[in-house]
Amino acid sequence: MAGYDRPVAEPWNSEAPGVLRLPSGRLVRGRGLRRARPDGPDPAFGVYLLGKPPPAVGLLYWAADQTNLATRFGAQMMEAALENTLTRPGAVSISGVPIDAGQITVDTYVLAASTDHISPWQNCYRTVSMVGGDVTFVLAHGGHAIAIARAPGSARASHRTGDISGTDPQTWLSDSVDNQGSWWDHWNVWIERHAPGKRPAPIRLGNHTYPPLGDAPGEYVRRLITFPT
Repeated sequence: MAGYDRPVAEPWNSEAPGVLRLPSGRLVRGRGLRRARPDGPDPAFGVYLLGKPPPAVGLLYWAADQTNLATRFGAQMMEAALENTLTRPGAVSISGVPIDAGQITVDTYVLAASTDHISPWQNCYRTVSMVGGDVTFVLAHGGHAIAIARAPGSARASHRTGDISGTDPQTWLSDSVDNQGSWWDHWNVWIERHAPGKRPAPIRLGNHTYPPLGDAPGEYVRRLITFPT
């Protein structure tokens, strides 16, 4: 993202101990690569870094699942990430309508993870100056996915909250308060306060104009995409 000024590390030596090249060509590095790799082709993923299969954890199963995206949508998402287009009014258009995040007037709940290596929380905090309306910023303790997935009752769950007084993330952090427990509880209170009301859930999905095409989540996301080797 624009303005992210972390120093660029030196390229890894693919022949150095602890470095593994995946079939995609990407290099991964781990201190757990303590024994020689077995004979034969490299593993499809870096599951051999500890010399044994990964534990049966639901989050790892979810992370290994693929998501099918329409090609055009995937390309647009990549462009938005690489060019940071959503931060520039009019740089993204949907159905011919230019998007300006500053024109968002509904209240916004912005969540970040404290040790996120993909979306650093300081960058997420910049959202507070991009959108209109009242903004609530919450910093959950943990990494990219685990911080989001920690449900109420988790002994390791905590989150920071605080008033937004400016655009500097470190100032917000210094003034924020650490709260034990999952951010889910904080979200539940926030969404209850902002929800316009409740109504009974529909008994059947769809209508005469838009009948259901199939059972959720749909055939498209269930389709396994294979690539020639």
